[in-house]
Amino acid sequence: MLRSLFVANFSTLLFLIFVTILVISYIILLCERPYPKADDLTEFASCLWLTLITMTTVGYGDVVPLTKIGRFVSAINACIGVVFLSLVIQGVVARVKMSSREQRVVNYMQESDVRHAARSAAARVIAKVFQQYQANCAALRKGQATVKVRCRPRPARRLVCSPLSAAPLTGACLRAPASRER
Repeated sequence: MLRSLFVANFSTLLFLIFVTILVISYIILLCERPYPKADDLTEFASCLWLTLITMTTVGYGDVVPLTKIGRFVSAINACIGVVFLSLVIQGVVARVKMSSREQRVVNYMQESDVRHAARSAAARVIAKVFQQYQANCAALRKGQATVKVRCRPRPARRLVCSPLSAAPLTGACLRAPASRER
């Protein structure tokens, strides 16, 4: 429920982050100001810097809380920062995500490209094989072929049997000579 609210209304999430940064900075200021050795965190700007650096999980280490409660608030701040960063990333992803119709169009275009590439590759293979076939036939006609190639397929030999012969395997059937066509 909360996640869908922030995805739908991104400005609400940004406002909540801004208010949280200010509140946590003020809490750290209240926790660290009474401590006498906490010179770094006696101003709101320093506390704001600590909150931003901790919330974005950078953690330079130039400003650190010295009281136990200040460290606890900073640890909570880091956890809240991770949650906020994940919500921001999810909101951005939801805004750039394609709809189902757009995804179908992209899938169709990709499949079309794959089919076109396969057809082009098949056409190139067929053309190359035919060119090699023609070159082999020309070399065979000139007598320069190193490999014997059948340029024209020979007709298959057929068995010629007389309709009156009862036993075709006894020799009554003769092989018809293959006719040579050129």
